[in-house]
Amino acid sequence: MKKDNNANTFKVFKIVFIQIIVACPVYFVLYCASDVFQGVSYGINTLLMQRFFDSLTFAVQHSDNYSRVFFYAGVTSFIVIFPQVL
Repeated sequence: MKKDNNANTFKVFKIVFIQIIVACPVYFVLYCASDVFQGVSYGINTLLMQRFFDSLTFAVQHSDNYSRVFFYAGVTSFIVIFPQVL
C-alpha cells in the first residue's frame, strides 16, 4: 500500500484537535462551556434590550411610571457586565 504524504488542512486540524482533547480534557470542556454561556448571554442581552426599549417607548407614550423601565435597565446592564467578568 502506498503511503500518502500529502498533508491537507482537515487532517492537520483533526490531529491537533485530538491532541488538545487528550492533553487537557477538563480545560477544553470548561472552555466550550464558557463559550456556550457567552452565546446564551448574547441572546438574552438581545431579548432584554428589546424589552427595555419597548417598555421605555410604552412608558413615554402613556405617561406611565418608570419602574418597569428601571427594572429592565438593571437586568440588561447585569447581563451585559456579567459575561465580561468571566
